[in-house]
Order: sequence, then C-alpha cells, then structure tokens
Amino acid sequence: MELDELRNWTDPAVLARSVGRVLRDLQGLILVQGILLAITFLFTDADIGDVRVQLAWLTFLIPGWLLASSWTAHRSAPAIRYTHAVIGSLGIHGWLASIGSFGNLGFNAYLIAFVGLTMALLVLRAGFLLRTPSNPRSRIPPIETIVWVSVMLVVVAVYRQPRSADVIQFSLQQQDMAAARSLQPSTIGMSALGVQEAMPRWRSHLWHLLPSLIADVTFLPVDGVLWRWAPIPVGFSTLVVLITVVGRLAGRRVPLWAIVLAVLGPVLLWYRAYHAFNYSFRLTNSFCLDKDLCLFLLVPATIYLATRWIRGVPRTVPLLMLLVPSILKFHPMTAIYLVLLTPFVVIGYDPSWRGQNTYLIGPTGNASRSKLVRYLPGRSALVWSLVAAMLFAAMVVIGDAQTAHEQITEITKIDWHDYQMGRPLHYWVGQYTSIPNHGLTLDTSQWTSGRLWLRWQLLMNCELLGGLHLAWIVWLVESMRIPTQTARRQRCWAVGSVLALLWGIWLASPWLLTWKPHYLAGYERLHWFAYVPALMALAVAFVIVHDTVLTWLVRSYQGDRVRLHRTRSLLSWCAASCVGLLLSYSAITFLRQRPSVWSRVPYLNSLLDFELPAQVERVQSFDPLDAKRDLESRRPEYLRAEDRVLFLDHRGNDQYWLIKQGTYWCELYAEAYAWKTRGDDFLDDRRLFYNLLDRQPGLADGVREWLDAENVTLVVDRRPDGDVFLQQLNAEGQLGMQRIAPGVWRIPRSAP
Repeated sequence: MELDELRNWTDPAVLARSVGRVLRDLQGLILVQGILLAITFLFTDADIGDVRVQLAWLTFLIPGWLLASSWTAHRSAPAIRYTHAVIGSLGIHGWLASIGSFGNLGFNAYLIAFVGLTMALLVLRAGFLLRTPSNPRSRIPPIETIVWVSVMLVVVAVYRQPRSADVIQFSLQQQDMAAARSLQPSTIGMSALGVQEAMPRWRSHLWHLLPSLIADVTFLPVDGVLWRWAPIPVGFSTLVVLITVVGRLAGRRVPLWAIVLAVLGPVLLWYRAYHAFNYSFRLTNSFCLDKDLCLFLLVPATIYLATRWIRGVPRTVPLLMLLVPSILKFHPMTAIYLVLLTPFVVIGYDPSWRGQNTYLIGPTGNASRSKLVRYLPGRSALVWSLVAAMLFAAMVVIGDAQTAHEQITEITKIDWHDYQMGRPLHYWVGQYTSIPNHGLTLDTSQWTSGRLWLRWQLLMNCELLGGLHLAWIVWLVESMRIPTQTARRQRCWAVGSVLALLWGIWLASPWLLTWKPHYLAGYERLHWFAYVPALMALAVAFVIVHDTVLTWLVRSYQGDRVRLHRTRSLLSWCAASCVGLLLSYSAITFLRQRPSVWSRVPYLNSLLDFELPAQVERVQSFDPLDAKRDLESRRPEYLRAEDRVLFLDHRGNDQYWLIKQGTYWCELYAEAYAWKTRGDDFLDDRRLFYNLLDRQPGLADGVREWLDAENVTLVVDRRPDGDVFLQQLNAEGQLGMQRIAPGVWRIPRSAP
C-alpha cells in the first residue's frame, strides 16, 4: 500500500483492509484467550461472569499486544509477544492509575484515557501494517502446543476457586473504590477507627485498583471478580510471563517442557511443606493479591528486561521506564527484591564477566590492569545497579510500606498479656514473634539461646529452594566438565551468588531480628527473591540430565547424524508429552475431586492432593455469585443510612456495610496506625472494644459513655449466643436496646 492510499482513510477498501490487517495482527491474542475461556467452560461451572471478565482482560492486554511488536523481533515466538503484551499493559495501567490517583481523578478519566490510547495504537498499528508487506506469522510447534494447553488446564483447576490467602485484607477498599468510582485509596478501614486517611500499606494500591475497574466495566460485584472470575485469566497471564522469562534467562537451549516442569513440578510432584512462605503456597495463591503478582510477574519481567539491556538491546529501555510506577506502587517489597537480585543480574548477564571485549574504562597498556578491568562490571551493569538502588530509595521515601512498628509491637504485647490472663489471641499467630519464649509454633522463626533466628527449614524444606541446592551442584559439575560453555558457566556462578546471599540472610537473622524483631514481617519473606534463579537452575538441571541420557543412548552411533537427530527429536517429544500428560492428569483429577495416583507413592507429593479436602469443602460451601448482584443489594435490611454500627466479630473484612458505617474493627496494622495518628486516647477505644468482643465481666464499665460518644445506634453480634450476650449487656448498662433481628440490637437515639 502506497503512502497516498494511507491518506485516504475514508475509502471503504482502505478502511476494510486496515481493519482486516489489525484483526489478523490481534488473532494470536484472541485465539489464546479464547482457548482459555473454552477450557474454563468445558471443565468448570463457568457462567456469564467468566465471559465478561475474560473479555475485559483481553481488552486490557490489547494496548500491550500492539506495542509488543515494537519490542520483539518479527518472527519471535507467540509466547514472547504475549509476555511483552502483559508487561506493556501493566506498565500502561501503572502510569494511568498513578497519574489519575495523583490528580484525584475517577474511573471515567481512566477509562477515557485507556480507550483513547488503545484507539491511537490501533490506528498507528494499522498504518504500519499497511506500509509493510505481509509476512508469514510465527507458529507454535506442536510439541509446545501440548505443553501450553496442559498449563491452561492447571490454571483452570488451581485458580477456579483458589485459596486466596490475604486477598480479603484489601477487599474492603477495593469495594469502596468501585462504589465511589475513585482512583484514590479508600479510607474505609481507617475511618472506622477514627482516622480519615488510608493506612500507608493501603496506599500502594495500583494493582488492587484493577479488579475494581474490571468490576466497573463488566457490571459485576467486586468480590466475585476477586474470588471467582479474575483469578483464571490473571493466573494464566502470570504463568506465561514467568515461564517465558525463566526460559529466556536460562538460555535458548532449554526447552519449554523443562521450564514448565521446573515451575510446576514443586507443586505437583515433590511438594514438601505447607505454609504461607513456601513456593508452592505462593504460586497457587490468587494473583489478585499484589505480593504474588509482583513476585511471579513484575519482578521476573523487570529482571528479564534488565538483562536484555545489559546484553545490548536498547529498545528495552522504554519498557523498563513504563514499569516504574508499577514497581513503586504495586507492592513495597518489589524494589527490595530487585536490589537483592542485582548480583545475580550483573554476574550472570554482563558480558565483561566472561572476559569479552567489554571494558569499564577501556583497554590499557598495562596487561595486568587490563585483565583486572575486563572482569569488572560494564557500564550497563553498573547503571542497572544504580537504578535498582534508586528504586529502593524511592520506595523508602514514598513510605507505602508498613509503618507504626513500635505501636504494632506494643499492641501485640498488650494482646499477649491478655492472653496470659485467659483471653483469646486476636491476631495472626506470626504477629507475636517479638515476644521471647512465647511458646507458639511458628513456621518461619524461633527463639534460641535468647536470639530470634529464622528457621533453616524455611530454606531447605521449601520444595523449590531445597531443590535449588541439588540443581546447582549438578549444574556446577557440568560446568567444570565442559568448560567451553562460558555463558552457562557464568549463569551457574550467578546462581551460586544467590545461594550465598540466601544463607547470608539466614546467618544475619539472629543479630538483626533480635535487635529489631518487628523487621521479621518483611525479613521472613526475603528468600522469595531467589525463586526466579532457582527455577532457572532447576530447568537447566533437567536439561543436563536429558542430555546425559541422550549421550548414553547415542554412544553406539556417534557418526550417524540422521539417527542422532531422530533420537534427540524422539526423546524431546517423549519428555514434552510426559510433562503435558502429568499436568493434564493432575488438573483433571483435581477438578473431579479425586486424589492422584502418586499420592500413594513415597516421596511423591502433590499440593493438589493435600488441598483436595479443603477444595471439596470450598466447593460444597460455595455461595453462587449472582452476576446481577450489586453492592447496594447487599446492604442489610435493618441498616439505615444514618446508623453507626458496633460490629462484634473477630474479623470483619467481608462485612462491607457494617465496617463502612462502623466504629472499630479487629485489624492489627490498622489499629497500630490509628494509635500512631490519634495518640493514647485510642487505647481506651481498644480496651472497651475488646472487652465486649471477649465478653469480659464488668461489661457496663464505661460502655454506655463510649457508645454515646461514638453515637452508636446498632450493636451486631452474630456469634453463637449473641442475643444472650447483648441482652446481658443491655441490662447491665441500661442501654435501652431493642432486638430487631437475630444478633442485631438497636439503641434509640433522640434527634439532635
């Protein structure tokens, strides 16, 4: 198509050809998401909500897909372009949401900007395609198609009704942002505690904002998007990025089946320990949670782009810049992981470490000095190190990480003292770590000889990090045996630096944590930075074993290249087919609520088998989500707009309206920030609330005055014997309450 024809956009023929070219360009993305939706309907009880959310996710990926053509080679594998599409779309969302939040804009402004940007990219892409002669598209080899379809099956099985640990912590503000259609972080949890600003941890909200936007455009309830409809498409996109990035970091000789086995094998074959700080737990948690999305998508993507830039691909710089808001405002730990991975990136992917002609200050006449200089990091590696440090510093300055550490420590001590007096613990058991000799069983730490240590099992009982040690030894032996593989040997030493840093973190724990025990909340998850190098090491180890078997098989016909090629192809097909069958079988048995065959084989364990009873219980107790249900329809009938509620329950995260119009709720970090903001008068509120929550003797002491001061009109206690307790409270405090529903009593208030 000539340039003069491009100017004539009103010509129906030119317009039709443009639309056809663009649709053909989007065909790969549409096909992948369509197959995922078809599998969702085929193997689960999918509904209209799945269609709406997956269409919304497809639309979300379109801008990134259009931009990905500028960052990838024309004949790149479809998985590479899909990976860049996800990364680009997240970057676009990060910039739009951060600008909108900073400018105090709403959903309409975001959606208008998103649609306008997408249309502009469609027009630009159409013009480019019209100027470019048609070229054959790259296709996925059949051997890889088998593996990718099996990955889709695993995604549908695991993320249909995921465990979703910690997702509920942010659901209140996500529902409130959707109700207000605001890009600002909601204050709903803090306003119940008398503070009219969002807690710092909740201000890192750009990822949590996306489900609210999806719920808005699909006219679906936010909780349904979070817990049922969004985990499948988001989980598939995350796994595609993770698998592709690990493959690119490991090298082109590592096949897809080895990478997928490294990623999913610790979950489906050699699963070992079940707690929230292990790889298998985090990978199978819902990626609607920011920490898991950053851990398995944002961090690997950033490391992948950094390594490409260090190796001399300058077009990755715009994509790295696009990710800056996401790195800073998705989750505070992201920048910390990037800093910890800097030695891995510099040692493993800087050409100067292989002794190539890359000099820091250029060659010199002094031979010994030249030899020293060429083994120092190159300019690009040093710049990346500086950038990672700057991102970490920016994260600290922004202050979205958890704060009020002194108040957190003091509140846990108060609660522990009450526990010693016979009252229940009110927070997650891991919050009491700072108390010496607490006698509680914790997964991550223990007091030994007066010092707080990280448990060594945190590293060795993890199915991935435990396998990392063995895989690295296999890799190291192979590097020594074949010294000519300089690139693979360099990456081997980079993984070795990760192992050294892992054990350094463990050895430093008794000094740092004994000095500052409140650091444990972040310190106990620092080992997560090693997941990507560990996956790479496992994949390479599988390839080494594969090549060893191949060498043994073809030893008798070294000179016959035809037989050698056929044997290599046959072995690759067998390996890929076995991995595909393994994944498919595990997914289908889990969907059918049956244990796998190897659940009876020693040393072979699947997390899905372990999770099966809990999954059956989740399915049986699942409350079908009505796609037409809105937030207003969930307002209790007894709740008036002017009511102020005292909600007596241990956890109220899923009670939007009662917390929205409530006073006080049980949440450690929110309480600590309220104490820091309001001062010591907050402690009186806390004491009275927990006296009522624990049903302590002497209930009437100060309760009437407190309820009057807070203008409470409803007291809700739907726990067992709630009505008996509220009747006793009413009699002792002479509150004049009236029962209007089971566990709900109203306090009459005169009009002001």
